[in-house]
Amino acid sequence: MKIITLPDDKINFENCCVALGNFDGMHRGHKKVILRCIEKAKEFNCASVVYTFEEHPKIVLGEDLKYITLNSAKEKIIEAYLNPDFLIFRKIDKDYLDITPQEFVTNILKEKLNAKCVVVGEHYTFGKKGEGTSILLKQLCNECGIETEIIPLLEENGSVISSTSIREAIKNGNIESANKNLGYKFFIDGEIVHGNHIGTSLGFPTINIIPDIKQILPEFGVYATKTVIDEKEYLSVTNVGVKPTIGNDSPVIETYLFDTNEDLYQKKASIIFYKKLRSEKKFLNLEELKAQIKTDEELALKFFKED
Repeated sequence: MKIITLPDDKINFENCCVALGNFDGMHRGHKKVILRCIEKAKEFNCASVVYTFEEHPKIVLGEDLKYITLNSAKEKIIEAYLNPDFLIFRKIDKDYLDITPQEFVTNILKEKLNAKCVVVGEHYTFGKKGEGTSILLKQLCNECGIETEIIPLLEENGSVISSTSIREAIKNGNIESANKNLGYKFFIDGEIVHGNHIGTSLGFPTINIIPDIKQILPEFGVYATKTVIDEKEYLSVTNVGVKPTIGNDSPVIETYLFDTNEDLYQKKASIIFYKKLRSEKKFLNLEELKAQIKTDEELALKFFKED
């Protein structure tokens, strides 16, 4: 898979099939759209292209929106599960978001991408103020000789799977629901940095990562997690929050890795969330905190044994 970041649409494909969308979260519905694009590309004997944006349009327009998947995570998921020929991140601004649906189809899909087929989800919108719908896209593409496939919405227990619903589940600490709808386990990547070493003094050495400010965080609390560092996987428990017993101003992600004392500073870690164990709380003293960390470890081990 080749990854391209475009400052504009000065790119020309001989022919391709294109999957369109924001793809935040890369959930099960998104995977169906991209998989169908790859299948159609094989039928047309041309390149499969995922065309998305470097920034979510709502953020460009000033909305305070947190990502389920940053672009680096999106790349990892798309390559691991689907592996299209190209993944395009288009840089956008307010001028780009002002183009009409007709201009998008004619100038970008037809003239720049030379699309033979376009695949979108049922709720796909595009063009100025999101006025273009999947139905309008099909009509405009038909006029340009471009085939269009609209993938129906996926449901889980009677509810539509969407980035919005998954984002709410994560914010509410309902990680198991989010994971089911994502089709993989929600994770947060980051570089391991030095903390205050309180965990080490308590006999539970931890690693800390500072989350990207654009990244959505689970509800503050303690989670059963697995942590991957240098392709090695560790069972772990993770505290997301401000560590009220110690007193932090900004949210941190602090993880206790079971059965290791390795020097892991400045390495990249991927924290994979499985289940919320408890809410974050302030303890009277460090001994009380130490006892709770031991209980958290036992709960996590029991969960992974039964999972």
